[in-house]
Amino acid sequence: MIEFLPLLGLVSIIALNLGWGLQVFQVIKTKQTRDLSLMFLIVAFISFLGLQTYTVFEVGNVVYIIGNSIGITFVGALLVLKLKY
Repeated sequence: MIEFLPLLGLVSIIALNLGWGLQVFQVIKTKQTRDLSLMFLIVAFISFLGLQTYTVFEVGNVVYIIGNSIGITFVGALLVLKLKY
């Protein structure tokens, strides 16, 4: 049986990245980013990088590393789209 905390972490990573992914697709669809805060995106990107560094060197859990990598990709894409639109 799967333990509760790893399952909670997995579900949380999926939910977090689903939200970021949906935002990326919405921006691509509408080509509008005026409601996105550039400062928020910068802070989120830096936070993901810090979390990824911690996860790689301290936690070492492949699921979290993959999840954080997806998050970095989505937030990075939103940053590029924010600057483009």
